[in-house]
Amino acid sequence: MMGLLCAASTLACGPQTTATPGGTATSPARTALSSGTALYPRAVRLSHNPDSSKSGSIVVSVTAFPNGNPEAGFYSSHDGSSFTQLSSITDPDFPSGLCCGALYELPAQVGALSPGTLLWAGSVGQNSATVPMVLKVYASSDQGATWSYLSNCAAASSPRSVAGGLWEPSFTIAGDGALVCFYSDETQPNHSQLLNHVRSYDGVHWQALSYLIASNIPQDRPGMAVVTKLPSGTYFMTYELCGPAACTVFYKASADGWDFGDPANVGTKIQTGAGEWFEHAPVNAWSPSTSSTNGTILVVGQMMDDNSGVSPGNGVTLFTNHSSDGSGPWTAVPAPVKVPDAYDNYCPNYASDLLPSVDGKSLLELASDYSGSVCQTYFATGPLS
Repeated sequence: MMGLLCAASTLACGPQTTATPGGTATSPARTALSSGTALYPRAVRLSHNPDSSKSGSIVVSVTAFPNGNPEAGFYSSHDGSSFTQLSSITDPDFPSGLCCGALYELPAQVGALSPGTLLWAGSVGQNSATVPMVLKVYASSDQGATWSYLSNCAAASSPRSVAGGLWEPSFTIAGDGALVCFYSDETQPNHSQLLNHVRSYDGVHWQALSYLIASNIPQDRPGMAVVTKLPSGTYFMTYELCGPAACTVFYKASADGWDFGDPANVGTKIQTGAGEWFEHAPVNAWSPSTSSTNGTILVVGQMMDDNSGVSPGNGVTLFTNHSSDGSGPWTAVPAPVKVPDAYDNYCPNYASDLLPSVDGKSLLELASDYSGSVCQTYFATGPLS
């Protein structure tokens, strides 16, 4: 995740040529979400508002830098075929550094927050020499049209240069109804980085800070947790394990969305039967399936490797799993957005997002890539069986 620091400070730290690998010339089916810098896409299909007339549309968030000013940008679409700008969040703290936005629709009441409320959270303050980093949470009660500050789900004790950083928030609702905020934490002693989580019963007051993944190897850096509740009731979590494990993608499962087992257990590597695996910035989603009663678990990562090195399917592949908890075999399938020369960098195919159709027959993907020196977010929809 460190590459996003470059994006936040200069906006032009990628390739400086229009002959960018993986550009639009090699992927004609994909469409740019906007013309400016747009990173770390996240998408939801509104489906939990008690008023059904306020459900059905798609909302996308990105970390953007219009005129060099960091903001959370939001776009909306009826069906994923085109998007229009919806709103933005600006904050006087964002110029000190903005990274890694999360977007989540509440499926149930949390305190005064109604079902259908949208939450957005981001890492703030990584460039400040005087102010500690925080994970700021905002809420929208009108489908993303307007936003208001809600709380910080985490805050460091000292500036990043002293205490380390807080990164990559994400949310779920645990089995007891608590809103859980997962995040990557560099501030804990004897760990280069670990995964932490906290919970709240009103979205404002956060409690029960506890380790989620904390390896016994001090150099390990688990991060970028994404948790999906499956129809079976299992909570499926993907994350990268950087450091000695080279950002390989792992998973763990939980029965209640809070307890994922011994934090020292770093989980299970996600790998196909052909010996392919992802590295960096994983995201998962669940889809209905026409071929499995369990549906389909989908996982994407920035890069794909095999035992020979970078795989021929790098940047153009997803993994699918038809088990009820992720324990079954993984299969490689084509990705809707092609970024064939994805590499370890904050932009190309970094933290892509997946949004299956309601019937499970198609998949909308959002992925970033360079257009010249500008990192843009692209979208495309492909078949899903």
